[in-house]
Amino acid sequence: MDPTPAKPVKKRRRWLIFTLVLVLAGAAWWNWPRGDARFVGKWTATTIGSPDAPEVWTFSRNGMGLLFYPKVGCTLTFPWRLERTSFSMGYDTAGFEDVADWTTLQALNAMDWSVMTGMNRYTVQEISRDEIRLQGGESITVLRRMPE
Repeated sequence: MDPTPAKPVKKRRRWLIFTLVLVLAGAAWWNWPRGDARFVGKWTATTIGSPDAPEVWTFSRNGMGLLFYPKVGCTLTFPWRLERTSFSMGYDTAGFEDVADWTTLQALNAMDWSVMTGMNRYTVQEISRDEIRLQGGESITVLRRMPE
């Protein structure tokens, strides 16, 4: 009786190539620039008329950001987006329309990552190389670029 033949090498090679391409495509998608280059970098954020200490906002080119509250020493992770003059940051959890974002939010919270919930929306009033003025409702937030 002949032993059972091993799986053909061609099939294994195809699966290996398919898996490698899938991993590379995922990595490329994750790091693909989504954010406006004018926003990318580290900024101090001061809300005019607020007694709170300035926050530190960091925007990455892949559309993710970090928000550091010096008063409590807490850092939050959030996605950000600029569309024409509308700037938004955070997860829009109202209604959970985007299942992928909601699933990501749940996974990050399960891993004890601090994630900004809720969506902050602003109207961009002015953008220059070192300063951005955002209006959110009645308040105005001024971002000033920090040296890297």
